[in-house]
Amino acid sequence: MTIPPSDLVLIDTCIWVGFFNRNQSAELITVDPLLDDDRAAITGMILAEILQGFRRDEQADWVASSLKGLQRFRLKKMM
Repeated sequence: MTIPPSDLVLIDTCIWVGFFNRNQSAELITVDPLLDDDRAAITGMILAEILQGFRRDEQADWVASSLKGLQRFRLKKMM
């Protein structure tokens, strides 16, 4: 099933930090249903910022693998 772009929710880096760092956080409670419904979206820049925050490569690899299936917004260069 293809989700229309207007139904996707772009989740910024600061929300992902709370999602990964705190059990039962507001971020976790909010993002989980979006993930379940395949409505969570990121950009390449947000993914890079998330991965930069992990101290160990194994953690970053796990997160990258976990987020691989998310909807991805591609940013266009504006002139």
